[in-house]
Amino acid sequence: MPDDYPDVNVLVQLVRAGFSIVEVPVEMQPRRSGQSMTSGFGALRYVSRMLYYLGQLHLEGNSQRLPAAPLGEPLAERQVPPRRVLLANPPTGLFIREDRCQTPVEGISATLRFPIDLAYMAASARDLGCRAYIKDYPAEGLGGDAFETDLRQLEPQCLIVSTTSPTLEKDLQYCRLAKQARPEITTVIKGAQVARQAEAILRETPWIDVVLRDGYEVSAGQVAAGVPLDEVKGISFRRSGRIVENESLPPLLPDDLPFPARELTRNELYLRPDTGTPQTTIQAAWGCPFSCIYCLAPIVSGKKLLTRSPASVVEEVRECVEVHGIREFYFRADTFTLNRDWVMRLCRAIEESGLKISWGCNSRVDTVDLPLLQAMHRAGCWIVGFGVESGSDEMLRRIGKGTTVAQARRAIELCRQAGMKAYAFFMIGFPWETDYTAAQTLRLIKTIGADFIEISIPVPFPGTKLAELVEESGLREAELLDHHHARPVFHPYRMSRSRVMALWKKGYLGFYSRPSQVIRILRGMDSPRHLGNYLRRGGSFFLRIPRLKL
Repeated sequence: MPDDYPDVNVLVQLVRAGFSIVEVPVEMQPRRSGQSMTSGFGALRYVSRMLYYLGQLHLEGNSQRLPAAPLGEPLAERQVPPRRVLLANPPTGLFIREDRCQTPVEGISATLRFPIDLAYMAASARDLGCRAYIKDYPAEGLGGDAFETDLRQLEPQCLIVSTTSPTLEKDLQYCRLAKQARPEITTVIKGAQVARQAEAILRETPWIDVVLRDGYEVSAGQVAAGVPLDEVKGISFRRSGRIVENESLPPLLPDDLPFPARELTRNELYLRPDTGTPQTTIQAAWGCPFSCIYCLAPIVSGKKLLTRSPASVVEEVRECVEVHGIREFYFRADTFTLNRDWVMRLCRAIEESGLKISWGCNSRVDTVDLPLLQAMHRAGCWIVGFGVESGSDEMLRRIGKGTTVAQARRAIELCRQAGMKAYAFFMIGFPWETDYTAAQTLRLIKTIGADFIEISIPVPFPGTKLAELVEESGLREAELLDHHHARPVFHPYRMSRSRVMALWKKGYLGFYSRPSQVIRILRGMDSPRHLGNYLRRGGSFFLRIPRLKL
């Protein structure tokens, strides 16, 4: 069977025009390379979408004789209109709503990320014949009134909401509002916490109909399209007062996923923090085999590394450049540099494509070397984020990081030698934190040579080993709904929450207030406009630091 296959919409129009399926030339409207008919999900998605459209033709044919629609002309209005689905980040705060990364958009280099989860789900629904709408209310500066207006005007039959742990309670209330406004609507939620607590969520919130547990990129579209819920894998739902948990989806085949539906989003809202130019996220890989006690990545994405083919990634990049005018990218992966050979092949493919782009990614400190970083830089990489976490080797051992302080210093230095900026991530406030280990981390923050840093306070997300430890040890003092990157929900064994917060403030102010660091940032800017962008994004944040309280 050939790898390229015809577009479903073309097939539909040919059937309307009187052609039989066997008369459709295979070379017409080939699909994206890398989406092979021989692979399971690609063929299933294609066939299901084709059958859906042909089913609509059958229904129309039973109601009235339709005239032939010449190729290139729009299809006649269906007698059975497409189902409408609203996919939303509700107006409950500016947060990064990626399952493994749930933080407020604050700080000198924080940036609002493209809602790739909504865009993947919208593409899946669209490919099954739905009319999808994406609304990122916080990014657009819209509130509850706009949400209610959209419910009235769009009249969605399905609402899919992306949730985070700190906004969960408010997110659920917007689903309740939708149910009150449109009792017939199917309310669907996704998120790392709700996936782990699906049964409890459905039991406690009767206005929620479906929880997406795994493989939301596939299952969301099926739910939106009206596929019987007991046939949709990877979800939990309520039926006749009983909670049903369907079997999980098999591992995704990354190249079979449709590209995110960027045409349904306001791409100009998502900007690179220094240049202020549009930036989007490309999901390059899934999965992490490591066992950091605080991280959701293995829980959300699994421990097996799944990578897209370099050709598929480059093709999505090309679409972003040529269709959407975007040349800045964040290549998202749980650990981008985990498979060195794959990264080298991707960099080579980007160079050979001739596309002039800039991009950033994340990495462990023990998965890079100078030739790899140099290849990344040649392909357009300008910044790498490293999870350094602590300045104490003992702490790194306790949290299951599996790296050392020496490796962190070496990675930052190699990044600089390769001509790129380094973004170092630290954490203060683990259960074993002491004034001594915290002092080691604060010292490393100042001396490691990173261009930017971010300091977080550990959050015991459900399902992580940290959450188990915090509960078993009785360390929790607040709920997850109260957490903030600067507001701990538990105290270390030998330290108060207020002390943790004070150390967090000291780390940030101690790094960015140094004259040498200010000079480094200024030297790295290409224009005065970049300085203005940093001041706008970071100024208010640093003014608030001294006033932050528990």
